[in-house]
Amino acid sequence: MPELDKKAVWPEWETVRLIGRGSFGAVFEIERDVFGHTEKAALKVITIPQNDSDIEELYGEGYDDKSIANTFKTYLKDIVDEYLLMRELNGSTNIVNCDDVRYVQHDDGFGWDIFIKMELLTSLTKALTKEIPEEQVIHIGSDICKALVLCRKHNIIHRDIKPANIFVSKNGDYKLGDFGIARTMEKTTGGTKIGTYKYMAPEVYNNKPYNLTADIYSLGLVLHWLLNERRSPFMPLPPEPVIASREEEARLQRFKGVPIPPPVHGSEELKRIVLKACAYDPKYRYQSAEEMLQDLEGLERGDLPEINKTAELQIDTNQVDRLNEDRDADTIGVFDTESGSVKQTGKNPLKSIKWLILVAVLLVAAVITLLVLKIAILPLFVIAIISIIAIAVLISVKLISNKRNKHRSNEELKPISIMENQSDKKLRKKKKWIILAAVAFSLIVIFVYLLIPKNGKTNTKAATVTPAPVSTQTAAPTPTPAPTPTPEQKENSIGDVIKFGHYEQDNDLTNGKEEIEWIVLDKEEDQLLLISKYALDCQCYNTDHLYAVTWETCSLRAWLNDGFLNQAFSTKEQGKIMKKTIITEDHEFGTPGGNNTVDKVFLLSVNEASTLFSSDKARKCVPTEYAIEHGVDPEEDAYYKLDGKPTCMWWLRSPGNNSAYAAK
Repeated sequence: MPELDKKAVWPEWETVRLIGRGSFGAVFEIERDVFGHTEKAALKVITIPQNDSDIEELYGEGYDDKSIANTFKTYLKDIVDEYLLMRELNGSTNIVNCDDVRYVQHDDGFGWDIFIKMELLTSLTKALTKEIPEEQVIHIGSDICKALVLCRKHNIIHRDIKPANIFVSKNGDYKLGDFGIARTMEKTTGGTKIGTYKYMAPEVYNNKPYNLTADIYSLGLVLHWLLNERRSPFMPLPPEPVIASREEEARLQRFKGVPIPPPVHGSEELKRIVLKACAYDPKYRYQSAEEMLQDLEGLERGDLPEINKTAELQIDTNQVDRLNEDRDADTIGVFDTESGSVKQTGKNPLKSIKWLILVAVLLVAAVITLLVLKIAILPLFVIAIISIIAIAVLISVKLISNKRNKHRSNEELKPISIMENQSDKKLRKKKKWIILAAVAFSLIVIFVYLLIPKNGKTNTKAATVTPAPVSTQTAAPTPTPAPTPTPEQKENSIGDVIKFGHYEQDNDLTNGKEEIEWIVLDKEEDQLLLISKYALDCQCYNTDHLYAVTWETCSLRAWLNDGFLNQAFSTKEQGKIMKKTIITEDHEFGTPGGNNTVDKVFLLSVNEASTLFSSDKARKCVPTEYAIEHGVDPEEDAYYKLDGKPTCMWWLRSPGNNSAYAAK
């Protein structure tokens, strides 16, 4: 923003330096002279729209002058509401104070310049030293707990607590800031995934109802980060570098409920406080910031209640069960209350069983092939019976062997794991169902054999698939996998609608998820390219508001190939979605498209949207009730309606005319 504009709002203030810049504005250090004394402050400058191309784009989408002006005025109101929210919390030692707000309308009547003056502070990430004493971690936790106590009085859930939103004053007080994504509790009825994934509570990520304990979880992760050499749970410690794929894997472990290991530094008492704040199930966390503050202050004074010093960590048995059921876990362990971690005690028998089943399936498949080729020596039913007996014997031997190993390990590691009884029960149950499944599978094999034509050849043909691009609304992405066509679907033509996967659409959480409908965009032999018929959800292209972002680095890509993929499709369905190399071309004005990626679910490019759809009407998309509830603003004008229903805009992966934007 030009210097003249800032001076016109507060003439007595001078700009000292630029502190930082984001996708929507910048923050400056400003100062003024007060009778020979220098007074300093921070000035947040936000301009909407960022440039004239935004207005031209709206014209191209059918907006008139009045609707463009109203659109930008709505953005202004949202920003002013953020300021008013922070003004309600002014006066607190642990909340960033906002002094004043001014806004000036542009001469053309369309946009606004917004100026928010607040106290000058230092970001926590810049204030930290290389070594972080435990006393400093306790101080940070206590001060932010005090901020959350005040938020609770005003029924506010912050929902984006992270190191970048914590600041320190020159007096050493830690303060919570950036309430831009906070909402009052009355408006929070379910899961809207707003916030930073790295510090997000599992229930928020998994679209489940949440409350103030979501902020406590995020604060617990911040303290864990401080005590863990600034590395997130499940991430390798320095000097090993951070890898994006490891970051995603670690985050997924948290969201699936794998117990968080204790940080490497800090006293046992502080570790217990941190792990309690980070419990997967909200009912095992601190139920209020006051409770957590009481323990932190007690630890600081040295008079933490004895019950908190000696009590075992509360572990949700369902959470432990989830650890046993994790497909990727190849070991089984017990929870050691001395270290607060899960120790490995041997190979997970369920993992071994899966390998046995795989071998058995391959064996039976080989038998079928021999029979089809008329070179089988034994009748099929004899081989099926032998397979059943072999599977049952191998499973029983493996279960008994692992159970003995586990008991031996448990005798060496005290206290006894709470996983023991749960695990034994689940193993017995798994054994019964696996044997029944083996019997059922053999019967199916016999039935299939009876259906084989006399010429020895089957009538079905294996199909391969390619993933489809994703149609995403303005903040409402709808990802597009491509299922393997069934025999009835093999003759699908471009424009046909097929059903695949499930996702919440009618916004009624009591009746389960609805089937997703996909439109066939393209077809090549037995491969389908699909796009969702409706706008399924509301997501930002990039949640961190970086100034420069590409399809490779945006948070929407990570969500589509992680959160959405796991929520909408079963493991079997995901196996039908192929990976594809995605190429994002540069913008015609030179904006870089970024590196190529390999994704299962992705967005269309500008060229693909132009060539794969037959008309402007075909490119329109109707949002579901769920998408509307979570932020999609459907257009009511007749021009934007499709079959009488309001439609919405959707994201493309192609870059906009500068690096801060993507096309839509």
